[in-house]
Amino acid sequence: TSPVWSSSNQISAYSSGIAGTSFSTPLVAGLLTLARSHQPQAGSGQLIAALTEHTNRLTIPVNQARSNTLGFGRANASALLQRVTSIPLPFMRYAYNPVSVGDYLGRYDLSKPFYAYSCETNRPGTTPVYRLSKGTDIFYTISEVERYQAIAKGYTVQLFANLCLNLPTDQPQLIRSLSIPREFENRDPDK
Repeated sequence: TSPVWSSSNQISAYSSGIAGTSFSTPLVAGLLTLARSHQPQAGSGQLIAALTEHTNRLTIPVNQARSNTLGFGRANASALLQRVTSIPLPFMRYAYNPVSVGDYLGRYDLSKPFYAYSCETNRPGTTPVYRLSKGTDIFYTISEVERYQAIAKGYTVQLFANLCLNLPTDQPQLIRSLSIPREFENRDPDK
């Protein structure tokens, strides 16, 4: 991380050529490309989640998905590789549904089969799940594109939770599927 430019600090490491997004973007792109080579069936959101869920969190508290100064933390290539090459066998996962990947309002994102789930202990979720509502029309999405499209169409947006995303090779023994409308809002999603 680098100091933020201000009137009292007019020199920032972002302009030194060794820090900031222009330095980190090729490194992150390389890590995601490496992850894609091990998980070719995974969607881009799943790969980004695998990277951001397995960072060195530095000083970011466990109950906080990200920090405005540190983002999700420092990329950890070893942890990412371990995540995409090994098959975790958790006994049970709590998956939340229905969650759109950009297909509720239209085809905004390429969708792959996935589930959003409660992360393991001491692993914060980094994928925001948004609740979008307009009158009686309510849906949930992880798609940033769909979120902005919904705002443009007059929907109200609330953050529901920050969750983890599975990879296609994950094999939990049990998946307890939690209906967000029924179990968290006490409403029938079909009405």
